[in-house]
Order: sequence, then C-alpha cells, then structure tokens
Amino acid sequence: MATQKEVGLPGYTELRCRTLEVLKALSMPASNSEIDSAVADAFKLNPAQRLLLHGEGPQTELSYRVAWARSGLVAAGALDHVSRALWRLNSAGREMSCAEVEQARAEYLQKSREADRPTTAGVEGDAGDSQEPQDWKEALCDRLLAMSPVAFERLSGRLLEAAGFDEVQVTGSVADGGIDAVGIYRPSGLISFRTSVQCKRWQGSVGRDRVQAFQGASMPRSDRGIIITTGTFTVGARAQAQAPGAFPVDLIDGIQLAELLKQYGLGVRTTTVELVTLDQSFFADYEETS
Repeated sequence: MATQKEVGLPGYTELRCRTLEVLKALSMPASNSEIDSAVADAFKLNPAQRLLLHGEGPQTELSYRVAWARSGLVAAGALDHVSRALWRLNSAGREMSCAEVEQARAEYLQKSREADRPTTAGVEGDAGDSQEPQDWKEALCDRLLAMSPVAFERLSGRLLEAAGFDEVQVTGSVADGGIDAVGIYRPSGLISFRTSVQCKRWQGSVGRDRVQAFQGASMPRSDRGIIITTGTFTVGARAQAQAPGAFPVDLIDGIQLAELLKQYGLGVRTTTVELVTLDQSFFADYEETS
C-alpha cells in the first residue's frame, strides 16, 4: 500500500492556500465533496493521490487534510460553516490573501494558547509534514475513542438527559438489536416520543446496513431513533435515515457530538477571553487645547 510520502500529497499550509483559492471560484455554499474535488483538480492529483486512505479508512487522506484546511480557514475568519457538510466563504475570506489567512490563523492559535486551551495548540511542520495543530474536537474524539464501549454508552445516556430526555435507560444489551439506550423526549410538554439510541464508538463510517438494521430493531418499540457515533456516516447511511416512509432516525456524527458535549458542558470547559483595548479618542479630548 502506498504511503502519503510516496504519493506526494501537499502539506497543510499549501492546502490551506489552494483551498482558499478554489473556494473563491466555487458557487456558495459548497459541500465537502465539491471542495475536495476542486482541490484535487487544482493540484492535478493522480488517482493514487486522490484515493490514498487515511489510516485504515474509509476517509481518504486528501479528504482528511482538506477538512483541516477548512478548519484553518474557519480559525482565520475566512470561512463559515453553514450546515452539515456545507461551507460558505464569507466577505472577509474573499478579500484575504494566503499570507493574511496564515497570519490570522496564527493569531487565533496564539490567543487560544494564552487562554489556556492546550487542546487547540499543537506542532505544525513545513508544507511536506503530515502534522497539524490538534483541534479540541479531534482531541475530544480521541478521548471518546479511548473510553470503553460501556462508558461511552453511559456518556451518551448522560447527554440525552442533559438535552431534556426523560426516563433515560442505558441498556447496552446485544439482545436488544443494537439499541443501547432508550428515553422519552417531550419537546412541548404536549406530545412525547419514545426514542431508541444506538452508540457507535467507531473511528470509521457507519454504513447504510447499520442504519437499516437499527431501524428494524427500533420500529416495534419506539417512535424514532438516534445513532450517535464518534466517526462519520456514509452517504448511503444518511439517505437511508431520511428515506420516505422509513423509521425516522437522526444521525449524530463525531463533530456534532463534540459540539453537543461542549454545549452541555460534558467533559468540555469553555474559557472566555477578555480583550482590553485603549479608547484613543477618549484621551484625545484631553489633549485638545482651548
């Protein structure tokens, strides 16, 4: 199997610059796949470079690196996350050069370090390196992957309670057809939904067959379902979850899970940085002569 060094993929700094360039040419909002494809075309990558897997897959190394490039553009204030897998280059980003992006990103990382958020900081090499500063979401996912499956199920149950679910029970029984937890959600106090939950502490992607099996197991006992994973979902899995007439299932991937844990303060602390500046006009009033 070819390695990243052998196929010669570009490094992170070069990728951020090229991603910025292709975003300026794409129609907004742009999807992950559109951005990945445009970046690959811009670099004139060959099939081996495009298809090299990141680790054991299923995500490609290119897709993994372009995701970090997008993260860097977000940190620089050039790119906005519109919705699931959709991005929009904002007005500031359209005017920024590669050098300005790198400067803004460096300033963001420095402020993060000063705010004592070590999971945002890391070691970045030159354009040929495969290293990239570790984002807090990636650090959190690494921590979740280090948990035992039972502990991850209990954490998922705690998240359901924090999100307003009642009567949460973590089952964790193989005999339950992959249903790891159940709970009652009452969004308005007038109606309620019995919800089955499956917890996948995975590094890869959850596929269509897993969603379909979960739908079959959940349908007799629940009104809807949720699959929570530290990884991602395939296109087929998302299509199956939203298929007309199918048992309704909401899919929460690793990035969404990290945001939810941050939102409810479960294993994530957020530090507010106070930025103090001088009001020069205030002092100017005292410098004026009568």
